[in-house]
Amino acid sequence: LRLWSSLPLRPVTSKVDRQALREDVSERQAREAKWNRELQLVQRKMVKGYAAWHVFVLVLAVAVGRLQGNWKMIFWRLVKLPYFWTAFLFVWHQLGKPRQKWVVYNMPLGPPDMFLLLALLTPNVLLRPLLLMCLA
Repeated sequence: LRLWSSLPLRPVTSKVDRQALREDVSERQAREAKWNRELQLVQRKMVKGYAAWHVFVLVLAVAVGRLQGNWKMIFWRLVKLPYFWTAFLFVWHQLGKPRQKWVVYNMPLGPPDMFLLLALLTPNVLLRPLLLMCLA
């Protein structure tokens, strides 16, 4: 259901011009279809980028678990990631704009990348205190 604030009228009879109305509807539908195609293309590119990054994170998590010899910790690291992310965002927003810009422009990795590497490379001994700190 679409609502128009004004309908196309015929100048002579002041009745609704159905042909102009159909053209307007088809033009709007074409514009919406074009927008949906462009949106799907961007979303597909984002999914490909995120999928590549998540595969890297999972490989890194497995590698760290293998090196440290404790396979259960891989699962617990992935479970604790949202809590670490929440704490990271809290600290990130407390920094203020000038410091955020400095971090973004002067560090080789972005803040989310540094966060993930920190969460995955933290020794098992420090995971519980780190989680408690995040929940504080």
